[in-house]
Amino acid sequence: RAWKDARGRFNLNMSEAKEFGSGKALRDKSWACAMGGAYVMILEMDIAGTPRSDLEDCGRLVRFFESTNFDQMAPHDELAFAGTKYVLARPGDSYIAYAPNLDGEIGLKGLKPGRYDLRWFDCATGKEVVQKAVKAAAANQTWPRPQGIGKELAVHIRRAGK
Repeated sequence: RAWKDARGRFNLNMSEAKEFGSGKALRDKSWACAMGGAYVMILEMDIAGTPRSDLEDCGRLVRFFESTNFDQMAPHDELAFAGTKYVLARPGDSYIAYAPNLDGEIGLKGLKPGRYDLRWFDCATGKEVVQKAVKAAAANQTWPRPQGIGKELAVHIRRAGK
C-alpha cells in the first residue's frame, strides 16, 4: 500500500546492506532488490577491494534497468506466471519479468492480447536477444527462453509500437 500511496514521489534506497556475497549470490540479491523497486547500496563494496566480476555484474544490472522504463513501473509479483519469480509492471503497457534460475518458460498472468517487443537479458553475461512484435494471444502467456540466454534472466516486455 505504501508503494501505491507514494505515487512515484519517492524512491526506496536500501542502504547498509553488508556481506551481500559475491558472484551469483550477489546478483540474486541485487536483482531481487531492483525487482522490488529498490536501489541498493552495498556496504564495504568499493572499487579497490571488490572483485572486478562483481562490479561488472552491478554494471550489467544498471545498464539493463536504464534501458527500460522501470521508473514508470511498480512491483506486481501477482502477475508472475510459469517460471517467473518477480515482476515489475505498468500493467497493460510494459513489464519486466525476472527468474534467477529458469526451468521451463517465463510468463505473465493477465496479459492483454496483442503484439509485444521482448528484450531478453542474461543477467550473468549481459547478452541480449530482441524479439519484435511477438504475438500474445492468451491472458496467461509464456515464452521460451531464446538460444544463448542462460537460466538467470530478465525480459523487458513492452507493447509493440511504444
